[in-house]
Amino acid sequence: GSDGKSVAEATFEDFSAEYETGSNANGYWEKRPDGVMECWATINLTTDATFGAATWIFPAEFYSTDNLFVSSVNLLGPDGASEGWVNTIAKESAQFVFAVTSSSAVIKSTTLQGVMLHAIGRWKQ
Repeated sequence: GSDGKSVAEATFEDFSAEYETGSNANGYWEKRPDGVMECWATINLTTDATFGAATWIFPAEFYSTDNLFVSSVNLLGPDGASEGWVNTIAKESAQFVFAVTSSSAVIKSTTLQGVMLHAIGRWKQ
């Protein structure tokens, strides 16, 4: 490493110090020394999201939208079962705008739904 230690001599603290992690009301993030950042969140939605747009403001801003990938892990109904999917409307360095698609009566008659989202991109050039 840059401190003159070989990989065999490095300690957990040497590696963990290079990662920056945090969380806020918008989710969790991890910044890696190579410039990669990952963000996670579970967003609770009203049923209006099935007919319009919802927005996830990232817990930390990405450097750009180049090589920024956002995926939905699941759309959870009130019983925890998968009930739909997420469609991208817009992707910006600070937020992800999406709509929920579902033909389920459960989605249309329930107040809150949990959408687990994951984003990976770069926090520095």
